[in-house]
Amino acid sequence: MSAGELFREALRAIRAHALRSFLTLLGIIIGVSTLVGVVSVIAGLNSFVLEKVIQLAPDVYVVTKFGIIRGREEFLDALKRRDLDWSDYLALQRSLVLADDIAVQAVSQTAVKYRDRRLPDMQVIGTTANCWEAPPWRKRT
Repeated sequence: MSAGELFREALRAIRAHALRSFLTLLGIIIGVSTLVGVVSVIAGLNSFVLEKVIQLAPDVYVVTKFGIIRGREEFLDALKRRDLDWSDYLALQRSLVLADDIAVQAVSQTAVKYRDRRLPDMQVIGTTANCWEAPPWRKRT
């Protein structure tokens, strides 16, 4: 058989079994799309974590309610933890006597009002006065 005959026979088989051919093609498309999506998500997460770790110097310690979440169960456990508050900051400030700086930052989504104007769903960030002196990129002399 020549290559032309093989090609014609393949086309005849595809036409004779159109539904089977379509479902096979659909399965391949879904499988490849899923694989590309999973690889993209993993690469994005790796990039995100690497960026966050590189921002921190080895002498910086961050305390958050959630921390690094590696799974659904850890996320559900983190949701059950109580929120950190001002008393936690004060306790850390008393306990960490060798620390150069201790800073706190609070982030909230809320409506912001000024006189008769209102902006719904704004991100409000509050920090202690030394917050911009504490980051690891600040050069200590």
